[in-house]
Amino acid sequence: MSKIFGLATFFIYFLGTIVGFLGFERSIWFHKAFINGSQLSSLQNHLHLETASLSENHCAYRCLENQVCISFIDHESSGTCQLFGLGVDIRSKTSSGTITAYTKQVTCEDFGYVSLNSTKKCLKHHHVPLSWMDANNTCVSEGGNLFSITSLDMMEEVLNITFDKDSSFMLIHVDGNDLWREGNWSYHDGSSVSFSPLFWRPTEPNGGMNENCLGLLNGTLCDINCWLSAKFVCERYFFI
Repeated sequence: MSKIFGLATFFIYFLGTIVGFLGFERSIWFHKAFINGSQLSSLQNHLHLETASLSENHCAYRCLENQVCISFIDHESSGTCQLFGLGVDIRSKTSSGTITAYTKQVTCEDFGYVSLNSTKKCLKHHHVPLSWMDANNTCVSEGGNLFSITSLDMMEEVLNITFDKDSSFMLIHVDGNDLWREGNWSYHDGSSVSFSPLFWRPTEPNGGMNENCLGLLNGTLCDINCWLSAKFVCERYFFI
């Protein structure tokens, strides 16, 4: 068995070597982007594999054969190839740095999510009602979190997409709670939720100590009991 595995590994390496020498059209599979140091740090947090590289094409091949890899950087000076589980958003069409990165030509939809115009976030609807706590844990297990609404435009876009997919999404769990201190609403990362009255239903939030989690009810925000079962929306970043 070990010999068979060894031969298979050698074949993949050999094929990658041939691709590296003969070359192939990277633009068919990858977008080229120039990133800065801050963006590189974000990618490094999602480093999946670092391996030896014979060429940029060889590195590209390694990313193509790897299901987790969304982008790669080939370090010619050190002869290493870094594969990342996060992509580079190329929709802005701007070059913000001098480091060359390649990202697969994929969209949120390729991962079972929905693309949004108002944000780089990818959106995923869950149709089985859960408590806010269980819904949040489900999103985390998928590599994301409950959807964080930070603008009216984003909220309207999410609502339009949600009701188009399923008009029964009347109450939706979203990111936000005041579990740690009554009246101080915060997102999953600890940042403050500072909504204007336009976001909230009239008289909301009004649940006091009994309603400490955030929900969307018929298009406006309200505080709800964290153990109330409802459908929910997850977010996840696949791109920096």
